[in-house]
Amino acid sequence: MEDGRNKWLDWYESAKKIVKSLGYEPNYFSVESSTLKSGEVMALGKNEKKLLKAIEAGDKIKWIAVYSLPLDYSSASFDYDALLVRSIEYVTLITNISDFKNTDEDMLLNSLKEHIGIENGEIYEMDRDECPLIYVAKANPSSAFNTLKVIKTL
Repeated sequence: MEDGRNKWLDWYESAKKIVKSLGYEPNYFSVESSTLKSGEVMALGKNEKKLLKAIEAGDKIKWIAVYSLPLDYSSASFDYDALLVRSIEYVTLITNISDFKNTDEDMLLNSLKEHIGIENGEIYEMDRDECPLIYVAKANPSSAFNTLKVIKTL
């Protein structure tokens, strides 16, 4: 079994590849670890070394998120083209439905499954205004999301 450093580094590199496969550039990230708490998104180009240093140092990581944000974004929580998050509890990809429909679903799911022991999962649609990350983190019951449509249970 790989150690924590390799696990997080492998996921981070895979997340960037997935964003690129959707036709976007990974350009921001956020993280929470024992020594690095971004609070806001950080530009990948200027700050990637900080993240890699934390991973290589064996920092205890709670989650890492990789974003593709447009140049004119105003809120990272709503304006992303693609968002991948891996926490100690889950892994998720949130993107536009049109982008997802243009991917190889099995290859994408297999890539995500490589980074977490899957007990259950879903492919679903939801309006971004309802904050899909709140649903994924199970902060509210599914009945609280008016636009939730489960397409497939894994």
